[in-house]
Amino acid sequence: MLSHKSNLCKRLFSLGLAAAFLTASALPAGAAGTALTKEETVYLVMNGDGSIQSTTVSDHLHSDAGLATVEDSSTLQDIENTQGTAEYTRQGDALIWNTDDTDVYYKGTTDQTPPVTAEIQYQLDGKTVAADALPGQSGHLVIRINLTNHETGTIETNGVTRQVCTPYAAVVGAVLNSSFTNVTAEHGLVQGDGGTQIAGFICLPGVRACLGDLLGEQFSGLTEYLLDSVTLEADVTELTMPSIMVACATDTSMLADVDGIAGLDKLDGLQEDMDALTDAMDQLLDGATRLSTGAAKLDTGAATLKAGVTKLDNGAATLNNGAAQLNDGAATLDDGAGRLADGTASLKEGATSLDDGAGTLKNGADSLYGGAQSLADGAAKLKSGADTLSGGLGQLSGGLATLSSGLSTLSANSAALNAGAQQIADAVLATANSQLKAQGAITEDMTWQNYADVLAGVLNISDEMRAAARNQISAQVGAAGVTLSDAELDTLLYLVATSGNSDLTAAVTTAAGQMAQASADAADTGAIGQAKQALAAAANQPAAVPAVATMLKAQAYAGICQQLAAAGADAAAQPVVVLLAARRVPGCTTTAEVNTALGEAAALLQMATPEAADAADIGAVAADLAADPNPLHYPEVTALLAAGPMGEAYGKVAAALGDVEDSTAALLITMASQATQTADGCDLAALPAALQAAGATATNAATVSGVLATVGNPGSEGYTSYQQTIQLFLTNLVKAQQGGALDAVSNLSTQLAGVQTFIASLRQYTGGVDTAAAGAASANTVTAQLAAGAVTLDEGLATLNGGANTLQSGAAQLAGGATSLKEGTGTLKEGTATLQSGAADLKGGTATLKDGTDTLRSGASALKTGTGDLKTGAADLKKGTAELNTGAKTLADGLNQFNEEGIEKLLSALDTDQLAELKDVATAMKDRQQQATSFTGAPENAQVSTRFVLKTAEQTKAAAPDTATAASTKTTLWQRILALFGLNKK
Repeated sequence: MLSHKSNLCKRLFSLGLAAAFLTASALPAGAAGTALTKEETVYLVMNGDGSIQSTTVSDHLHSDAGLATVEDSSTLQDIENTQGTAEYTRQGDALIWNTDDTDVYYKGTTDQTPPVTAEIQYQLDGKTVAADALPGQSGHLVIRINLTNHETGTIETNGVTRQVCTPYAAVVGAVLNSSFTNVTAEHGLVQGDGGTQIAGFICLPGVRACLGDLLGEQFSGLTEYLLDSVTLEADVTELTMPSIMVACATDTSMLADVDGIAGLDKLDGLQEDMDALTDAMDQLLDGATRLSTGAAKLDTGAATLKAGVTKLDNGAATLNNGAAQLNDGAATLDDGAGRLADGTASLKEGATSLDDGAGTLKNGADSLYGGAQSLADGAAKLKSGADTLSGGLGQLSGGLATLSSGLSTLSANSAALNAGAQQIADAVLATANSQLKAQGAITEDMTWQNYADVLAGVLNISDEMRAAARNQISAQVGAAGVTLSDAELDTLLYLVATSGNSDLTAAVTTAAGQMAQASADAADTGAIGQAKQALAAAANQPAAVPAVATMLKAQAYAGICQQLAAAGADAAAQPVVVLLAARRVPGCTTTAEVNTALGEAAALLQMATPEAADAADIGAVAADLAADPNPLHYPEVTALLAAGPMGEAYGKVAAALGDVEDSTAALLITMASQATQTADGCDLAALPAALQAAGATATNAATVSGVLATVGNPGSEGYTSYQQTIQLFLTNLVKAQQGGALDAVSNLSTQLAGVQTFIASLRQYTGGVDTAAAGAASANTVTAQLAAGAVTLDEGLATLNGGANTLQSGAAQLAGGATSLKEGTGTLKEGTATLQSGAADLKGGTATLKDGTDTLRSGASALKTGTGDLKTGAADLKKGTAELNTGAKTLADGLNQFNEEGIEKLLSALDTDQLAELKDVATAMKDRQQQATSFTGAPENAQVSTRFVLKTAEQTKAAAPDTATAASTKTTLWQRILALFGLNKK
């Protein structure tokens, strides 16, 4: 049993989300407060399989200004006024009621198909069995009730054809007798009352087909509760068929005895907010993606630079080795020149050999000059490349400095941004504390750790709040000069709670009036008190009460006149026939004898001649009636009526009251008779209304007396249920009075949770910025080191270029000297002094060459050192850009996490297209709901409310119930559904 209740609670909650997501509980067609209304209840009797056997419609037409000028509309047949004597004229479907009353109650029949129908299937021990073959069977029975919504259509949305329907809320009930045991009802509730059990379900037929694929995976469980069919199972022994009932309406207030279904609105605003939020998040994620992509490219470029610098370092090493070799060669050359200078003394002896060697020297000098020229050209190109490298590194350093500065600025603001956000959040919490403490909702300040628990406590309705609401109503009654005991106040609260009136002041006034009226009616001078006294004086024989006897005489006489009129007697002859029959045939003791006497009197009147004795009798009767035209004033007529017509009249009046006990009928007839007394007897025309008024008076007195007796006696049966109803009413009253405040507290809790989420996301963002700033600073430092190495390289290459030029010059001089040597070998002997001088010059040139090669060696070494530093700096740059890339990825990941854990959870249930389609479908269904019209017709501009009640034939009464005004007692779901289908136990 507990699992069924849990399923039903979950189902009600889900339906509150769904329809509560699909359609609002809209008013029927016609605005609230309309003076012209029509309430329509359609009663359909079903066969055991759910097919329709008959349809009866009960209508209540009301106009504040009276119905004399109202043109009703109805497709019903066999229309009958069920409360009153007003007649109507009909032209097609138009009805004109000939009355000035404000209310008309009528019923009729139709063969129209209702918007919702049911198919009932039965399986006994796993086999399908027809309904008419089940009675008396035993086994395990499965009953499945399938509902079909016939009010469907389609719309075009987002290029897709979607099915829509008019949403009907349906209550399904099955009353199970003692032949049912072990009853289960999936998605339903099973409760018992003595030997009877009832299974109850709530459905939205047709809605699943319209919404199933639009709700998304996160709402996939919801469609389980958008029921089109329900199933109950039980073990049965000698089965007596259950009574199966379905009640449905588009306006859930028409199912007042079943908890209502709430809906969502403002769907357009929700979509606009979601679209704006989605656009903003897309822009933010796009920026983060661009930053991450750029950082990745920078990282790739740094890797390429590192590889290039490695190659440059290897080349510098090769150059350094070559410069070392050149330096060694220059040293050797310098040493040889020294020996040449030292050996000039022996130059004369080797002039001939020198001439030969001079030719070789000239060739070598020419080659040296060419090599020196190539070395000078290469050194110049290397210097130009070094300049370009230095300029590029300068630009890179400047760009990284700008990036580092910008990220440093952002990083410097991170702490202030976090602190400012936290300050704003703390200010929000402080404001909430201040307002709630000022309102008395809390006594101590909330913190970010406990605010959710504190606000949850504020939302609870306390006993003190309910006591305050009770005192408020007591004060309201006391302001009118009425003092109530505790039991009387409880009675008043119970009547207000069960009245169904949403206007508290009006409900309290009405309930107080009910209690005051019940007290006045039960008093000795009241209508009930006087009727009881009269019955007691007549030994509880209603016909012996003078007022009742007078009424019965008039009723019986009117019945006889109707018989005579049917037989052809005109109005003037009717009193003559009655008085003549009473005088000529006295002592009638049966109805048959009375009818015989009337027949004879009518025949005499028709055949009498002036000469006949009968004519004299007739003349005497006519003369008496001329003096006193009321036959009821003649004792002979009273005796004639007492022979049977009065008894029949009493039976007809009692039958008009319906299925009531004899003592109740006697009391109501006595009250109505006393109320219709006139100076001349009884006003028969006012009798039906007087009987209805007497019934309402007695019902009101019984209701008030019963409630007072129960709530004033804690040990009485039903006391706990009554008190629960009262406490629930006081709880709802507090919620209604403080609804705005409670909603504000609930919204505050949501807002504070949102603030906490924002603070956490902001901290993730600023952490990513700090990481990126650190990486950029490291890269900037490495780039600065690289630029410094490039400057050193440039300086070394400048020195290399100068040495190469010097080498070129020396080589040119060597070539020239060698040429001179070659040319002067003929005069070698004569030019020894010149040769000595040339050797000195050669020694100086070789010294200069040695200095140049030393410089070249030093520059190459410096180049090697610089390229090493450049390689190390490039590695550091690679590391820094990797850190920058990691920081950028962290930032992008943080933004994505904020999107996924924050925004996308809000939007993940429905994408944009689904949301648009769902909005269009929901709007179309809401429009169909609001445009739902009367089932069988209604006046123009009338506020119409229609509900449908389908019941299997076994439990259906002969006639559809009239619209009753007496309040029903709301306790369990079983009793509420019984009340809804008119099956309350007497």
